[in-house]
Amino acid sequence: MTTFKKSDARTKRAERVLALGQRGRDVSAYLNDADEAVQACAALFVRSPRASVILIEALTRPDQVDDWFEDQPAFFGGMCTRFALLQGLVRRRITIEEMLPAALTLIAKSSEILADYEWGPILQVAFPEPLPQRLTEVQRAVLEALVANDNIWNPNPHIIDANASAAKRAVGLPISRDEAKELIGKLS
Repeated sequence: MTTFKKSDARTKRAERVLALGQRGRDVSAYLNDADEAVQACAALFVRSPRASVILIEALTRPDQVDDWFEDQPAFFGGMCTRFALLQGLVRRRITIEEMLPAALTLIAKSSEILADYEWGPILQVAFPEPLPQRLTEVQRAVLEALVANDNIWNPNPHIIDANASAAKRAVGLPISRDEAKELIGKLS
């Protein structure tokens, strides 16, 4: 694996892999590339356990992933690279158990305004149905990480982020942090 250096060569190779993948070409050989950024770009287009592991491992280092490219490939649309990797992971219908290390890392670093891009999709994976009568250990870990992150809960009850509220309600969570803590206790 290479270190996290920004380089034109990395960007050009990643752009090539992304372009080939978008055209439906087989990019599975790039899963063995020496550069983890190129591997992750290939993993977006390869449906295999190894590709999923590459995405999960990358997402356990979101700050480094977002710093992979000095000139980000157009594929990412100017958004954080980690958002595209997470979206690719979620689309392959991975379980929360499989992606737990990445999920907990992303939730811990997220904020209320990233509900649509980060922790909201993770909640959808953890709770494909609204909250069950009993939480699994993994579901509880996800909710506890969510409640532990001050940046996801606005302390001012008069200011409500509609997207964050919608992400919480979509899985049956209350929008209040205290009510969420209480609910986690009841379902554990």
